[in-house]
Amino acid sequence: MTTSPSHLPPLPEIALREPTRVYVCREAIERNRKEGTDFPPITVRHPDGQGDFARTVHIAGPCEVKYELNGLEDGTSVWVETFGPVEYIT
Repeated sequence: MTTSPSHLPPLPEIALREPTRVYVCREAIERNRKEGTDFPPITVRHPDGQGDFARTVHIAGPCEVKYELNGLEDGTSVWVETFGPVEYIT
């Protein structure tokens, strides 16, 4: 657990890790339409950086939808963040 100055409460453990991020890959949707493929267009990016692809995602817990003009390092501008469990179907 991270320590805080004595006049502040201890920081929660959750603040020490990155959230899971879920976003839709527009390029995959366009490729599926154009080429007739069926690649899962939803990406679940885990705190360790690993990404899984899915067709359906269930977030069991609080989450936030975020938007940033300059986005994430991979160019994503809109995504969902959660510290809760994420289940998905590939």
